[in-house]
Amino acid sequence: MVRTRSCVVWLGVVVVLLCEAPSFAADTPAASTAVADTGVALPAWLAGAWTTVRGTRTIEEQWNEPRGGMMQAAGRTTQGEKLVEFEFLRIVRRGGSLVFIAQPNGAPPTEFPLTAHGPDSVRFENPAHDFPQVVCYRRTGPDALLAVVSATRDGKTSAVRFEYRRPSAPGAPPR
Repeated sequence: MVRTRSCVVWLGVVVVLLCEAPSFAADTPAASTAVADTGVALPAWLAGAWTTVRGTRTIEEQWNEPRGGMMQAAGRTTQGEKLVEFEFLRIVRRGGSLVFIAQPNGAPPTEFPLTAHGPDSVRFENPAHDFPQVVCYRRTGPDALLAVVSATRDGKTSAVRFEYRRPSAPGAPPR
């Protein structure tokens, strides 16, 4: 009886491992960047540290590699040693596309569905949101990233540009 139970337990373990095997492959960065056969890839080029300086303010975003169908980031703006703002960001797979989710300063999440993408760019929009309504990221070089947030109200568009560099790149803003 003990031997039969032992065999059943081992058989159960083997079945679980075989069923779980595809998920191990999906956890690798290369496998997790694609969404199904016809889906949109997570922007793996966004992963890593990005920083820019505006006057006395330093703005940073740190994006994790794609894994588990999402990318996540933490952002902060500091002025000297003082924290001015912080933000939690995600890009998640949903329904064969991507959704950008922002939570500035611990606010509830705001979602921006993907509206355009290319090999070096993504654009997300939520016209019902006050500001921003559009969030764009575009890789402009191996160590350079342009982020633009914008909104249109009463026919007038306002936009804020963030020209990020990797902190270790030549010409990067001082820390």
